[in-house]
Amino acid sequence: MPALASARNPIGAFIRARLAKEGLQPSPAADRRTLLRRVTLDLTGLAPEPAQIEAFVKDKSADASEKVVDRLLASQAYAEHQAVPWLDAVRYADSAGYHSDGERPAWPYRDYVLRALLNNKPFDEFTREQLAGDLMPNATPEQTSEQKIASAYNRMGRTSAEGGLQPKEYWAKYGADRVRAIGANWLGSTFGCAECHDHKFNPILTKDFYSMKAFFADIKEEGLVADTGPNAFEPKMTVYRSGQKEKIDELIRRIAAEQAARDARANMMTDQRRQWEQRSASESSWKFQIPQE
Repeated sequence: MPALASARNPIGAFIRARLAKEGLQPSPAADRRTLLRRVTLDLTGLAPEPAQIEAFVKDKSADASEKVVDRLLASQAYAEHQAVPWLDAVRYADSAGYHSDGERPAWPYRDYVLRALLNNKPFDEFTREQLAGDLMPNATPEQTSEQKIASAYNRMGRTSAEGGLQPKEYWAKYGADRVRAIGANWLGSTFGCAECHDHKFNPILTKDFYSMKAFFADIKEEGLVADTGPNAFEPKMTVYRSGQKEKIDELIRRIAAEQAARDARANMMTDQRRQWEQRSASESSWKFQIPQE
């Protein structure tokens, strides 16, 4: 057992012991610019700005590194960088995938994931909201919208609008894809083998595969999913960006007021025209005299 007190980090003690056994010396400590570049790339996927580098080099406080990490963890760039592997795993896309790959806007779900990571949402909430957010009881209206958006996870799989497909076949494909994704994302295991036979290496039976699939059998979807027209990718919900709903409501009120004012002017002009027509008819009446022979 190496002496833990000889290293800044307990793990470092084991590394130093092995290096000594191999007759090797540790590499020299990295300079502050290198340290900042490493942690910034690791947490955000981006290189630090020159001003950030200079500020860190000049900061001689004992908690300089901790302040940098806290700043990075609170940044939008951190949420975006961490969201990439999750969005890849859940098959996120703004298009249908199969056939003509028609446009299917799903960015509200992407933004939900970004907010969850940025606000450090507990993983159990993150899980429940995605798997069954539309079924969660006792939610406030604001939460209901957020949780319904999260449940779009269940519709991240590919869908097809090809006219010649067999609807039941593709409905089965969608369900099987959902089971595979849940097994990989939440259970860290491959479930795909069990669609056809008991898993050869993990204790997952074909029965388990279809039992999990049954949990999601009430999702409203069809094998043939329209990708154009007013009914494309039904069911849908209207999602507003921050402050957008208030602006739309204000515009609706202004339009209604303008419409009412226009109708009032139109009615007034109609009355005036009717009066003018009546007056003109009475003033232009003709009187004929029969000539005498």
